[in-house]
Amino acid sequence: MAQLGKREILRLNRLRLKVEKKTGLEPLFLSERKNSVAVQGLNESFFVEYISQLRPHLRFEPATRCFYQYDPKCGLFQPIQTPLLQEAILGDVLRFQKSYEQENAVLAGQVEKFRNLQFALKVVGRLQGRCHWQGFWNTWEGGHYVHLLNGVAVLDQSRESWSLQKFHPKFNSRRQVRLAYDPEADCPTLKAELLKRIPDSDQRELFQKCFGQFVLGKNLAHKILVIKGPAATGKSSICNLAVMVVGPENTAEFDTRQGGRFTLAQFADCSLLKSFDVTADFLDNGNADHLKRLTGGDLIGSEVKFSNTQASFAGDKNLLISTNFDLVLREGRDERAMARRLVVVDWCGGEPEKRITDWPGFILGQEGSGILNYFLEGVLKVLTDLREGHPDGFKNCSRNAELVESLLARSNSVRRFIEASVEPADGESITSEGMLEAYNRFCRTEGLPAEANKTASEKFNRLVSERYQAPKCKITLKDEVLGVSERLWGWKNIRLHTPSNQQTFTKSSQTTPISAISEPFRKEPELLCNP
Repeated sequence: MAQLGKREILRLNRLRLKVEKKTGLEPLFLSERKNSVAVQGLNESFFVEYISQLRPHLRFEPATRCFYQYDPKCGLFQPIQTPLLQEAILGDVLRFQKSYEQENAVLAGQVEKFRNLQFALKVVGRLQGRCHWQGFWNTWEGGHYVHLLNGVAVLDQSRESWSLQKFHPKFNSRRQVRLAYDPEADCPTLKAELLKRIPDSDQRELFQKCFGQFVLGKNLAHKILVIKGPAATGKSSICNLAVMVVGPENTAEFDTRQGGRFTLAQFADCSLLKSFDVTADFLDNGNADHLKRLTGGDLIGSEVKFSNTQASFAGDKNLLISTNFDLVLREGRDERAMARRLVVVDWCGGEPEKRITDWPGFILGQEGSGILNYFLEGVLKVLTDLREGHPDGFKNCSRNAELVESLLARSNSVRRFIEASVEPADGESITSEGMLEAYNRFCRTEGLPAEANKTASEKFNRLVSERYQAPKCKITLKDEVLGVSERLWGWKNIRLHTPSNQQTFTKSSQTTPISAISEPFRKEPELLCNP
């Protein structure tokens, strides 16, 4: 260890005297002998207070059972593992020893034999209580801010502008946007690319607002951004730009095919969840329901693996999805709630004329500060929309409304068919085959993608029973002319409502004559009854 300077020795001795006065404790346990005084041990209580004063921003979070130390160079609270903290404590005791030599070199020389791992373990255990902290990271009571490379951009809501402040522990920051703030910078290249890829000005503004929330690290409007477009048009590049701006360490992959008790806990320290190049059924999954909690602003408690503690965090995560397909939602009672969160951006254009391998790194190197200003402007627009109290959070965008309604129509084709084409009718019935044929015809007429027959049949069972209290059962079909009968699956006491107001099946509580089937649905049952 290098020799301590005079100023450092003076500072440490003043700290020692301050702790002695505050606690009334001596740092060393001494025993008096005939002609000398010997050190019997180090006072743990004294050194717990001494080290907490020496490291005033040391925090222990019980949920993660981890210590965090403030780094004044970058302004972030960095996790410090227990073995490293033990070494740091032994180093602090060594510096105490060197500074104490100025007062009593004999006693200071005897400290070394007690400066060991066992003592460090005891101090670390007691520091857990002394530095206990249960606040929320990346939150400041003064308002919104963005932690940057050259300081902290703080929002002045009264002036609707950003100002740069110095790093400070009060911001409780553990995330950093890897860009420097320059209020005069611009990003003409990015703006030109967005103008080409997103021709609709309202959709470009939605894109800017969502990326503004990515930079802020909070999903204030509870939105999910979906970038949809053809392959090889640069969707992945713009998504990777978001990851580089937010920071890879602050992002996590969300996959609706995976779930479990510990799924949510891994998202506690992330601000951006990402799912790139997803298939059409990405949101048609039970685990997709987690997205509403993760983006809806609720306080989420999740179980931590190998621990009995819970990790609680705010469900204000941003979510970025890219896809080449038309997504569908999981059909149920709350698909409208999910649809309200969606911002679907049409990503247009063909393949780029000149492909740059690392386009996100290239554009950030050229226009990083200007891109930051563009996204910070998006934050101001988000806050303006929220103050104006728009029902869906953001100001209405007609193109986005069309895309979301189209998504809902694709997702609810079975429910829409049941509501539009089925009605109650005592004594009448519908076969499963007749229902499927009518459903497929309905989808062709309405221009909707039809579900697979097996999937549609499963939804018929649930929705018909739910809406008309008509459970699926066996129906007897009888041809009075041929004297042939067949028992098929179907539903009683309902009928298909046809445009000509014809009854699809004649009423019969026990049997349904095949000859009475209306023309659109006669062919298939007749074939089923032929020998």
